[in-house]
Amino acid sequence: MGDTPRLFLVRVWQQQGCFRASLRGVDEEEPQLFDEPAQLGEYLRCAASAAPADPAPATASGQLGGEPS
Repeated sequence: MGDTPRLFLVRVWQQQGCFRASLRGVDEEEPQLFDEPAQLGEYLRCAASAAPADPAPATASGQLGGEPS
């Protein structure tokens, strides 16, 4: 994958009071379906950990990039 960002289309809704979400990579055919917010969060957490680490440098105040406020 290299330096190419991973993009996802995420749809979240409530159906009859229940959480529902679908997530699909823009380059993927089939969506992943979720019944619990924690499942969606865990999927995104794992996807982020699998991505190459190249974050913006944190400033002294802990903010990402730019000048400390």
